[in-house]
Amino acid sequence: MIWLGSLLVLFSLSTHAVAGGFSPPISIDMGSAVLVPSVGEAQSGKVLTAALKWATIYPARTSIDIGIGYIGTMLEVDEQPVDSTISKSQRSRKPSRKPSLASMHGGFLELSSLLAERDYTRAWIGGRAELLSSNGEKVVGIATRISGELWVGLADGGGGGAVLGVGAIGVWSEIGARWVPSLGLVRQLSIGLSLRLPMVVAN
Repeated sequence: MIWLGSLLVLFSLSTHAVAGGFSPPISIDMGSAVLVPSVGEAQSGKVLTAALKWATIYPARTSIDIGIGYIGTMLEVDEQPVDSTISKSQRSRKPSRKPSLASMHGGFLELSSLLAERDYTRAWIGGRAELLSSNGEKVVGIATRISGELWVGLADGGGGGAVLGVGAIGVWSEIGARWVPSLGLVRQLSIGLSLRLPMVVAN
């Protein structure tokens, strides 16, 4: 499902950057993560989300933000090279490798509450529920998130097109846990940058 999130991001950025077209209001998060399984070594990776969120759609002050979208965690895992001196039959008799963390992709539902606001800055605190897939396994997760952003409401239209929603850039940090059937509980810490892009209709 990584292709879905990537297409959403590329589509939004391209339609915001060029004249002509339509782009929905979209929230994008990009960052780094460290995952720590109950058994085994910690692994690092990248996080990408693309979502529709109320505080991106509504171009004015709001005390809640609810969103639904795609989330992907791409782990930086070194593949073990195959030893060409070992025959195929010998490799097949070798004991299987222990389960290890793999990249995860899926969907999420998020709810946040306004923590503080002043002029064009605001901070949020909230939680997220996740349903993902990793190496054919169903993974469920939860996360607690805190974020801050510089934002501006945009609502304008004319003969050249229209814009409606919120433009913002911010930072975020979160802690969470995911249940992977083959590994048990996996704790996660991640930080990154966020973008809110309003709906754009350009002629």
